[in-house]
Amino acid sequence: EIKVNEMNSSMLLLLRHENDFLARMDLKYLQKYNAEITRFGGLNSALSSTMHSGDPEIQMLADLMEVIAQYQQQFQLLVAGYQQLGLYPESGHYGQLRSAVHQIESVLKAREDYQLLSMMLQLRRRSLIAILSS
Repeated sequence: EIKVNEMNSSMLLLLRHENDFLARMDLKYLQKYNAEITRFGGLNSALSSTMHSGDPEIQMLADLMEVIAQYQQQFQLLVAGYQQLGLYPESGHYGQLRSAVHQIESVLKAREDYQLLSMMLQLRRRSLIAILSS
């Protein structure tokens, strides 16, 4: 019963680390998540080793590990997608967009084309609103 309670606690910690990552976009929560996945696998193995070979619970634990592995894979894909998009303003696609906008603004300021600069700033504001609302 102790191992089952620990496994329940471990699954809750997995969800917590996932939510912390999504709320803060900090890769340290991915590391915590991966460490907890490893811990969960160890708990599962320890519990399985206490059972007899014919126990139906052994198959249930194997099925659970398969589901957890799929969950881990999907979470890894989610994190990779956010990394590609940009976890921070300077990284990923967001960072590239931001850099390009800054370059365009510099060119427009140098040309003293304030009408285009005004339009560019409006576009930048709209894209920021779109990014923040997504």
